[in-house]
Amino acid sequence: MTVRKYSWLMKPVLFVSLLVLNLALAGNAAAVVDTDLSMNQGSAEDVSAGNITDTDDFVKGEVLVGFKPGASARAIGQIKRSLKVSSEKSFPQIRVRHWKLPRGLSVEKAIAILMKNPSVEYAEPNYIFSADIYPDDPLLSELWGMHNVGQNGGLPDADIDAAEAWDVRTDASGIVVGIIDTGIDPLHEDLADNIWTNPGEIDGDTGVDDDGNGYVDDIWGWDFVNDDNDPFDDNGHGTHVAGTIGGIGNNGTGVVGVVWSVKLMALKFLDASGGGETDDAIEAVLYAASMGVPITNNSWGGGKKSLSLQSAIESSNSLFVASAGNWNTSKVQYPAGYPSDNIISVAASDANDEKASFSNYGSRWVDLAAPGVDILSSLPGNTYDYKSGTSMAAPHVTGVAAMVMAEYSGLLPTEVKSFIMDSVDPLPAFEGITVSGGRLNVNTAVGGGSQPEEDTTAPAAVTDLGYVLDSATTTTVELFWTATADDGNDPASGPAFHYDLRYRTDEAITISNWDTATEVDGEPSPQSPGATETMLVANLEGGTDYYLALRVVDEAGNTSEVSNSVAASTQASSWYVGIVNDSGRTGFSKSLALHPVSEYAAIAYSEDETEDVIFAQWDGNTWNKEIAADTARAGVSLQFNPLTNYPSISHAWSKLYFTQYDGSGWSSELIERKAASVDSETSLAFDHDGNPCIAYRGISGQSSDLKIACNYGSGWQIEYVQNGAAARYISMAFDLQGNPVIAYSDDVDGDNRIDTTKLAYRENGSWVNQVVGDPEKAAGVYVSLVIDPDTGIHMVADRANSLVRFSWLDEGVWHEQIVADGGDTNMAIVATGVPYISFSMNDPYRMMVARPVVAGSYDNWDIQTVEYIDVGWRTSIAVKSSDGLPVVSYGDWNGFTDYILKWAERLTP
Repeated sequence: MTVRKYSWLMKPVLFVSLLVLNLALAGNAAAVVDTDLSMNQGSAEDVSAGNITDTDDFVKGEVLVGFKPGASARAIGQIKRSLKVSSEKSFPQIRVRHWKLPRGLSVEKAIAILMKNPSVEYAEPNYIFSADIYPDDPLLSELWGMHNVGQNGGLPDADIDAAEAWDVRTDASGIVVGIIDTGIDPLHEDLADNIWTNPGEIDGDTGVDDDGNGYVDDIWGWDFVNDDNDPFDDNGHGTHVAGTIGGIGNNGTGVVGVVWSVKLMALKFLDASGGGETDDAIEAVLYAASMGVPITNNSWGGGKKSLSLQSAIESSNSLFVASAGNWNTSKVQYPAGYPSDNIISVAASDANDEKASFSNYGSRWVDLAAPGVDILSSLPGNTYDYKSGTSMAAPHVTGVAAMVMAEYSGLLPTEVKSFIMDSVDPLPAFEGITVSGGRLNVNTAVGGGSQPEEDTTAPAAVTDLGYVLDSATTTTVELFWTATADDGNDPASGPAFHYDLRYRTDEAITISNWDTATEVDGEPSPQSPGATETMLVANLEGGTDYYLALRVVDEAGNTSEVSNSVAASTQASSWYVGIVNDSGRTGFSKSLALHPVSEYAAIAYSEDETEDVIFAQWDGNTWNKEIAADTARAGVSLQFNPLTNYPSISHAWSKLYFTQYDGSGWSSELIERKAASVDSETSLAFDHDGNPCIAYRGISGQSSDLKIACNYGSGWQIEYVQNGAAARYISMAFDLQGNPVIAYSDDVDGDNRIDTTKLAYRENGSWVNQVVGDPEKAAGVYVSLVIDPDTGIHMVADRANSLVRFSWLDEGVWHEQIVADGGDTNMAIVATGVPYISFSMNDPYRMMVARPVVAGSYDNWDIQTVEYIDVGWRTSIAVKSSDGLPVVSYGDWNGFTDYILKWAERLTP
């Protein structure tokens, strides 16, 4: 990681005389300290009693007295005795005495008396100074919500004024914040020292409830999901929240939280999938209350109104900070919408001080907004990434609440809420849609004073921006340059704050066309002046000439001149990428198939706004779209009928349907009325005789079952495959003998959470099921099945422990291989038996396709990047029989503003 500088003032304050001091900060002896201290003083007249203001910061009961040349020791002694002061220090080199005043004599009055004495040249307060330190957290400039200088194309100062507030306070180590979420990674490099430990258990006996609170060895919190003392974060959400609240500041690592030092209590009630139950939430709230926790962060919601949960919150005697929800609606979401005085409900703002497109709102139940779009924070395993949502906005407010409680001890939760609500920045975007009408401001909340002296010196421009020869790929180029200083070319001013890199494809970049150039994300943090910077510029188009340039920005927003413009070209792309539909939130449920003759791609997908099932067919030039069905928009599965070459679709939304095209129009058959869960998949396949079969999850009362429905020409026949199967994810194929085989998810331990992938097949007329791969791995998500058309080997792809896993059944034995980190898996197979897996990845976000390097061997995989985007929900893949090249469809969150359905075809082997 690289290090950048920022000039924030940090307490504890240091009491200084007129000497130049060598300062060491407690707990950070290695910190860079600016010893060029300046004080707000002028002549003796400027500091007379009449000119001391309420905002002046000085030591009560102390003065510094400067005597005129020739003032005798006798005269000085007489003054000292007449005022009844006591000596603290003497600085004979500069004729200054440091005196402590007697009780009852104010600084202002003492100065007025002293200034009348002919031996006194001046008298002044003993001013308090803070050391200017530069927090060296290397990802600091990416935290626009803390300090926005327009670094990500945002509006300067559209932030919570954390930089200014840190002049007042960075420490809230006496405040415990309960994070009711998916847990926390307690060993994270940027959180470990801020993790709360239970004083009643930390030195106790293992296996004993030493503090008698009913929870054994609850050393750093509790896991209410699994009812144990290990609330580790197996999702990432809670750790991300924790980093925004209290990522350790000035430690040379990662990010920085709103408050640099605080105690973070892990209260896990959401599982690895991000789901949780009301009883666990209640227990978490009550646990925090029993431990005296004054603030909890609650970045979750969506359940129905629960009086029990509301009662727990109201009885907690703590401030309950809650996210308002991500559905762009004013409809009340709980728990944020409970009418409880100790709840503060938080909407999300973006880097331009506008409402985030997804954020809920409401003039009666949403209190204020806070930054919630592209928020960088910590993730388990000493990693960091961006997330968007009101889940990211709420922890900004929680961090501010901790600072307010630390700054003004003894406040009630409702009083802390009032401090925060009364200190927002009023903004037109939130007027009438939130209670306060504004966005969070921590500096105002903690009583921040005037701004530091204005910095008007811009960094020097980069003059040696270069392109690493032969580094280009189809989507990336690598650049290098020499870091300049924060203030001009002065190396003593330290590193700058941020780089702003842009490109054009039509002409070299100059100052005249800078504003219309395309901004690039992911610039490195500026290093010390003279260091070599490198950057891999990603998400570019293949076979394109680019002109790139950058400017350097300091913490005050001063911007350098434009650098030299460098030209670079990407290699020709191996993928053709196109848009199927961008007219709304489409493609939540989707399925891809290839026309049997033309091999043109076809996609069936859900249209969430109209609740229709759409069929789209590529004709080599454009996408032709039509409504296939106007009911049951989920669980979409598309196949072409091998007898007619016409498309057929299975789909479900409480009811199961089969929809087919007959050459002139679409028709739908209702197969089962009380079946097919609304959040589960269906899987359509045709047997060797061209008969359609659908595998699906049926609902019966409180239980679910895996079923199969087939039509052999005399109507649909339904049979049970496994009773009680949690078959949310389903994939079906026919083996070489023409028998159906189904891969599906299940909940083996009965805790209502998917944990296993299974395979079901017929044996002697009955259905048999077996666990796929290692049963100890948490699997069962995004299950996909193919069968080798030559050998008959069964192959399954799924997500296991957040990894893409490939499993194959060979002579009755399951083998498995981890392909990559990622999710949203799907799989297809070419006639030669080579499987292709489509999936998404993070860090950075991208759409991927993988295949074995050697056919028939699954130890090594060739992994290809299709596009650098944030993939939404499940991907779908098919492989052309003519050339063996894959075709994929997938959703693009498009910065979480809308949902675009895309497709891509591989152009070269």
